Amino acid sequence: MTAAPVPAASIDFDPARLRGFLGTTMPALTGPMRVERVGGGQSNPTYFLTFDTGGVVLRKRPNGDLPKSAHDVVREHRIIAALAGSEVPVPRALLCCTDADVIGTSFYLMERLHGRIFHDARLPEVAATYRRAYYLEHARGLATLHKADLEATGLARLARPGNFLARQVDRWAGAWEHHHRQEDAAYLGRWLRDRLPAGQRQALVHGDFKFTNVVFDATAPRLVGVLDWELAAIGDPLLDLAHIWSAWWATTPEEYGGLLGTDLDAEGLPRAEEYITAYATAAGIDGCLSSFYKVLALLRNAGIFLGIAQRAAAGTAAAANAAEQGRTADAYLDRAVTVARVYSLSHLARRPWLLGCGRGERASAPHRPEELPHLGHEHVRDLQRREVAAARDRRPATDVERRLGSSPRRRADPDGARG
Repeated sequence: MTAAPVPAASIDFDPARLRGFLGTTMPALTGPMRVERVGGGQSNPTYFLTFDTGGVVLRKRPNGDLPKSAHDVVREHRIIAALAGSEVPVPRALLCCTDADVIGTSFYLMERLHGRIFHDARLPEVAATYRRAYYLEHARGLATLHKADLEATGLARLARPGNFLARQVDRWAGAWEHHHRQEDAAYLGRWLRDRLPAGQRQALVHGDFKFTNVVFDATAPRLVGVLDWELAAIGDPLLDLAHIWSAWWATTPEEYGGLLGTDLDAEGLPRAEEYITAYATAAGIDGCLSSFYKVLALLRNAGIFLGIAQRAAAGTAAAANAAEQGRTADAYLDRAVTVARVYSLSHLARRPWLLGCGRGERASAPHRPEELPHLGHEHVRDLQRREVAAARDRRPATDVERRLGSSPRRRADPDGARG
């Protein structure tokens, strides 16, 4: 497993105390212990521990006064231990310690996997000819995870009563309460609640199945490990899929290593539709990802990055660049608003008396213009222009338009202001 080291000063526990504990509990680890903090994660600090006889990985809770259920590394350990021997590749769980006297927080140790972890979705380390293969393998890996047998692994007990997607909407829309953009989040909450899918699949969902949290074989596009199970839950797997869409195809390289604005064909990278089709084929489902899931994934990302900014202000974020990454929250919120507006306006272009619905989505009453917040970034505004114009071009001319000799194309408003 490869990851970027961080300065030794960022080690937030006493290595000598840990070494003494491991000398008793894991005597096979002999010789001096070398500690290296790794990754750029925003949550549970991760370390490589290297000994004369090999190395392991330590994951711990952040220091500080935290809610009891937050950053539950014991739960992480339980999940990877349950998946051992399944089709989902995970590191071997080695030890779990809940005694805070050892290093100040609970922690666990797992096997160290050797291979490739990518931090940029453009895969600059991979020749362009092979990049698509890594994406398609990643899609198949996500589908495999979603097909894990919940009863056989014992993970069914992670399920919570109630509606998983409704909880997600309430949580991430509510995260912006008392923030200066709470009205935008409230609008998205209403938009999503109006379109909650009638039927939801139940599966093990990872929560952050990006390249940064999976390990590939050192020489081939073959998935050998899935890491960082902190956000895992039992819920609708399409939200996992939508999270990948939002993190890659709706995120710029500068923001968080995404693909938005990249010439995909020139770089040998797949379009979102190809990835979604590969996932659907492997999962054995219809290859449709509706606007509902895309908007919710963007709102969720916005809320996650808002939390990073808040933790940075409180001094409890794990990554040194947490404040900078926290500013990405506004960009994701802008895009969630935009996708919702494009969906609404494109359906108004076809049926101006009613906001229509896509496959699997319910119709709802039209929103008033003042309920449709600003778009924000110019590239997002351009997306809205093109999507609305395309939707109007696709609809058949009305009887009035035929009598007047006009057409949807001629009547299209490039700014989407009418309809």
